[in-house]
Amino acid sequence: AKEIKTLIGASVTAVDGGVRQVEEAGTVMQEIVSGVQRVRDIIGEITVAADSQSSGIGAVNGSVQEIDRMTQQNAAL
Repeated sequence: AKEIKTLIGASVTAVDGGVRQVEEAGTVMQEIVSGVQRVRDIIGEITVAADSQSSGIGAVNGSVQEIDRMTQQNAAL
């Protein structure tokens, strides 16, 4: 009976340790999910900024082409 009590105590200790590890793993997983969501949000912001810059570059390119066209017309006069 004493051996059984010792085995049960060891099992309870092992289970308690396992419970703590599972809880810690759950906390770490929540932190990972939160980090992934932050990365996703940042990537979205980068995408918006890149699209905006692309539009701006397109506008500058169009202006430069117009200046080039006007310069060529003036040179032809």
